[in-house]
Amino acid sequence: MGDNTLWIAVITGATAILASWVTGRGSSRAALHQAQTAAAAQRAERQRDARRSAYLALIEHMHTAGGLYRQWHTAATDRNSDLQTTEFQGLRIQIRDNYHRQFLPALHTVRLEGPDGVWAAAAHVQDASTSTFKLLDDALQTSEVADELHHAIIAFWNAVDGFAVTARTALHP
Repeated sequence: MGDNTLWIAVITGATAILASWVTGRGSSRAALHQAQTAAAAQRAERQRDARRSAYLALIEHMHTAGGLYRQWHTAATDRNSDLQTTEFQGLRIQIRDNYHRQFLPALHTVRLEGPDGVWAAAAHVQDASTSTFKLLDDALQTSEVADELHHAIIAFWNAVDGFAVTARTALHP
């Protein structure tokens, strides 16, 4: 009987050790899973913040461009405008500088941050902006081009609105 008691004690001890090992391993796996989940959530939040910042910077520069386009159009169609050639040149320089120094870098940041749908919407704004910019000087010469510029500015703002909707959808799926 003494041997049976010893074997029971050994088996009970081994079972306890095995149960402890299984419990510890399960706890370790649960802790690892929890850490991985938290890290993934932090990565997703950082990506969302980076995208949001990129989208907002681009929208800011789009609004600056749109305001400058509207100012140009108003002055070009108002024949009583006091804006002189040098003032138009200054306005054109502001438009060009906004495009090259702020808009394009912000656009490239959006391209890097993605996703592809947002980049496509941003590229559409770039195309609309380029079309509008090409009409600026000609709009000073004839009212027909001024009307075309007006429609180009509307297309630009529609592209901006499309970008904003696409960006919002990407941030809040």
